[in-house]
Amino acid sequence: DVTSDSGYGILAVSTGGGVSVDSSAGTVTSGSIGIGAGDNSAGAVSITTADVTGMGRDGIYAMSNGGGITIDSSAGTVTGAIAGINAQDNSVGAVSVTVDDVTGGMIGIRTIA
Repeated sequence: DVTSDSGYGILAVSTGGGVSVDSSAGTVTSGSIGIGAGDNSAGAVSITTADVTGMGRDGIYAMSNGGGITIDSSAGTVTGAIAGINAQDNSVGAVSVTVDDVTGGMIGIRTIA
């Protein structure tokens, strides 16, 4: 299990090699964003989770600049104060989200591709 009182529970950022986060073996809880993952170039972002909670912002926040985003949270529950899942590809990459249970204070799932 991963716990953070503020900031990110898990933060993974790359400048071109892609990012892969697998937290399916436990729970991630944070005072702000549960899991933040991003690639500042054209690398892919992949997130596989069980239970994730972001008490201040998003449960999961993912960003890519063209490599695409894949999120699979079907093994658990994702909860965020603002968005349960917030996934954004800023170029031509696809966004794929597979879920079981997602709750957001304002938005359940937000995707931009």
